Amino acid sequence: MFGRYILNMYICGMSNNCHQCQSNFSCALDTSCWCCALPPIIVPADGKSCLCPSCLKGKVQDKIQELITNRQFGFIKSLGPAKHLQEDVDFYYNEDGYMVFTEWYHLRRGHCCENDCKHCAYKEQAVHS
Repeated sequence: MFGRYILNMYICGMSNNCHQCQSNFSCALDTSCWCCALPPIIVPADGKSCLCPSCLKGKVQDKIQELITNRQFGFIKSLGPAKHLQEDVDFYYNEDGYMVFTEWYHLRRGHCCENDCKHCAYKEQAVHS
């Protein structure tokens, strides 16, 4: 958890206004902050302060797609399984209300569960660590 906090601290600052959309939000500035529940994969180069939950989740989702597209499977697997699942990052609810795990979730898990999951990352591609 501490390592995740260090990476996400690059985003957190003293401001409670999102530097991207200007919305107001709360930031704990410690390991209890909501941002620590997201994967530690964003390190902004611009040195700006906090992003709101919606903007940060969007940036995380963009980075996830970049990592998957560039086949960075070893890095993704090295993060280990998510301790706290995040909707629209690790899973989503389908039209029948069932929880569906994302390809990201499966890659972090590190292996196939053999339940014929919709977004199984191990069915059609060889994933190497």
